[in-house]
Amino acid sequence: MADKRYTRDKLGVPQGMDDRLIKGAYISARAQAPDYGWMNLIGGGIQSFKAEVDAQNTLKKTERDGQLSKIGAIVDNIYETGGGLDEVYFNQAYDYTEDLREQYIAALDAGDTKMQHQIKGKLNLFSTSIQTLKTDLTESAGLWNDKALVNTDGMTQLQLDINSSLKSSQVMLGEDGVYKWRNEKHNPTDPNSKEFFTQEDLKNALPLKDEENKKNYLDFNKKIIDAGENYRDGDGIDFDFQSQHKNNIALLENSVSSTGSMQSMIWDDITGQGSFVQSLDQHPDFSNVFDAINNKDGLPNVAAISMFDKTGDGVVDFRDFIDFDSPESRVFYSEEFQKDDDPAISEKELELIMGNEQASKAMLDIAKEKLRDAITKTDHPNYNQELTQNLVADFLTNRQKQMFYGQDGDKYLEIIPKMNEDGTFATEGNVTYNENKGILKIGKSEIHSLDMLKQNGGSYGYLKSKGFTYDDKNDRWIYNEAFAGGTYTPVPTADDIAT
Repeated sequence: MADKRYTRDKLGVPQGMDDRLIKGAYISARAQAPDYGWMNLIGGGIQSFKAEVDAQNTLKKTERDGQLSKIGAIVDNIYETGGGLDEVYFNQAYDYTEDLREQYIAALDAGDTKMQHQIKGKLNLFSTSIQTLKTDLTESAGLWNDKALVNTDGMTQLQLDINSSLKSSQVMLGEDGVYKWRNEKHNPTDPNSKEFFTQEDLKNALPLKDEENKKNYLDFNKKIIDAGENYRDGDGIDFDFQSQHKNNIALLENSVSSTGSMQSMIWDDITGQGSFVQSLDQHPDFSNVFDAINNKDGLPNVAAISMFDKTGDGVVDFRDFIDFDSPESRVFYSEEFQKDDDPAISEKELELIMGNEQASKAMLDIAKEKLRDAITKTDHPNYNQELTQNLVADFLTNRQKQMFYGQDGDKYLEIIPKMNEDGTFATEGNVTYNENKGILKIGKSEIHSLDMLKQNGGSYGYLKSKGFTYDDKNDRWIYNEAFAGGTYTPVPTADDIAT
């Protein structure tokens, strides 16, 4: 059979961010070979498929909302009883202690001192267990009530299942004198499905918001804003994305160390301008998954490439996640795209599919959700903490970059006179410089102060890095090639994160 793989030069797909997002979805969402059977639903069919996916998602959301309502009722009941245990707990406790009392009487009658001490020990342990249970239930209700837990959209299904099983109708007192709760969704055919949840399970099902590291990030950003203003005034240094990214990696590692997971940093609004998840939906440029997989610390990520590189070309891309010889790819689709008798997707046919606006748009919408789930849901089978950590660090650093440069963003990069090949300055263009007269113009405006420069979107710090200085006494702009260049260092230091 002919090789059905396609190459970058043969596939006429635009290499924009949306295209990378589609490809990234297959990288992040792949557990086994994905089911590409839906690619036969081109045209109206693929829209129907998308409608079916949307309907399934709506059903999942309805079920999730119902589960959250159950948890709310459980929390309310715990508060109403003041953390006390209701009749079901009491009856089980009564039966347990009554059985121990009878065993103790029998031990007294038999003169079995050792057994008497063992039973006393069980009673003491049971008393402690009751107090611990009441404390755990009260504290868990308090965390829910005080909204101290991560955004519920970011909670795993297991975490929700545990919290929704804390009803007295589900409770059972074990022979060891410790209460546990039946798993409402227990699946006996699934070896990974737990029949009972313990108090330890409950503790692990209460992911906390990371308020401390959120505060550290926001406090840190005040320095970013001040540094950006200083740079525009000609003091300090430019924003160093790479060094700042490393600082944010340190922040995320601190968060995982203190909370146990990335859930808060992924799903909560850490920046004050929306969460990572929200920005992922709105700004696909935050999701350069290929770079995160192919590179690590500026070098090829050998471990990731060896894991995902199916085509053996030394890089990870879309081709590594479509097996054109697999049964999933042997689909029949619209005659518009069927160009040969082979049911598999040929290079030419795939070109046509990807070049169809309706089909590629529907594919993008479906693929974006796969990508989103794979990199944001910590219980997803393909979730990779290191990959997600890098993407969140990109997001946090992009936010800081926006703060540093302000509303005009990197417009300041355009405020620089163009130089001719012979070393003289161009006399035409948006920004011009008359070296003899020392006059800098932006458009038709002559710039006679640093305030005028900033009002026109310029940055004195940037101009200085390119060799320009302003002599305010003589109202002249001076260019000295020797002053151009320089090495950037991070705005704040990594020690600021640690402290």
